Amino acid sequence: MFKDFYFAFVQFQKVDDAKKACTEFRFPTLCGVKCRILPFNNSKNQNQAPHSYNAKPAPKNTQLFVKGLPVQWTHEDLAKAFEKFGKILSCKVSIDSEYNSRQYGFVQLDSEKATQNAIAAMNDFEVEQTDENDAAKLSVCEFVPRLDRIGTTKPPCNTNLYVKNLPSEDCTDEELRAIFEPFGEVQSAAVMRDEEAKSKNFGFVNFKSSEDAQKAVDHFKSAAQENKQDGDKKLFVCEFKSKRQRQLELEKSAYQFKKSMNLLNLIVKNVDSDATKEEFEAFFKNFGEVRSCKVIPEASLGFVCFTEREAARMAKEQPELIFKNRKLGVEYCEPREMRQKKQEENWDRQNFHRSKANQSSSSNQDVIQLITSLSLLMSQMQNNGKGAPQQ
Repeated sequence: MFKDFYFAFVQFQKVDDAKKACTEFRFPTLCGVKCRILPFNNSKNQNQAPHSYNAKPAPKNTQLFVKGLPVQWTHEDLAKAFEKFGKILSCKVSIDSEYNSRQYGFVQLDSEKATQNAIAAMNDFEVEQTDENDAAKLSVCEFVPRLDRIGTTKPPCNTNLYVKNLPSEDCTDEELRAIFEPFGEVQSAAVMRDEEAKSKNFGFVNFKSSEDAQKAVDHFKSAAQENKQDGDKKLFVCEFKSKRQRQLELEKSAYQFKKSMNLLNLIVKNVDSDATKEEFEAFFKNFGEVRSCKVIPEASLGFVCFTEREAARMAKEQPELIFKNRKLGVEYCEPREMRQKKQEENWDRQNFHRSKANQSSSSNQDVIQLITSLSLLMSQMQNNGKGAPQQ
């Protein structure tokens, strides 16, 4: 579970219990991995502190970037090294997919003064290594976001490029390098080959600078657009991206496309099981041009996609739609991702109300039990008083 998601959520019934967990159980070890506990904040305000219960804005200029950490240091070790300068709001050591330290991390303090004191005291500070005899020297500075460091709103191009549709099947590494050398200094070029040393028709080129890599990408992209009508396959060049990055981009683009089509697609309920696709399409053509449609007789459902949003809106807002003597129910057909999100939100809302109801019911039962106990006690006292001998 942790290798797939790297995080989990725990919800308490009381805020005080959550605060206690974040202070006394801040760096637990789960499944042999050192973890961090922080209050969850789903606010859209990016300047809001993710570690705060009162939703106050995060202090400015209080984040530190710490490099040169010993390999064995955990989140807790990093926090102990900086806690003497002020209250630590957030602290983490960057780790890879195998939970090994990348030997750098981030610390956020509660004030700008504490941040400056930490930089003055900890920059070039030597830390003893446990595995080695020599000491590690820390490099501490104020954290600056990547886009601010490069002075642009667009991330720099990856220096490693992916190239496919090579000029020939026997293209060598040297020939591939020669193609890209006019754009800048090439550090390496490799054609991928199978077990029999045959070319797989793709390779990789690594430039020294991202500017030169961007020049190559732009050149071959424009060349491909100019020769789009030619039958020959042209050299395809793009930034190298990991499989996970490509999957995320595909999922994002697919979801955006589905979302853009949301106001064009309608789901139609109570469709006559004897209705044909041609009859169904002809009926909805009265509202506008139909791009596609589908009928599922066994479920009494139909789907229709218009080319214009206005046509879909008119069909949806029609007071009564009668098709083959049956009144249709028409709604926008939302993407599966949107439906799942709404369903999860409804589940969370129901669980919250159920938890509140159980908590209220438990409190009422405690009150009733207390009243019952007091009543029994009063009855016993009255009975004892009546049975006592008179003086």
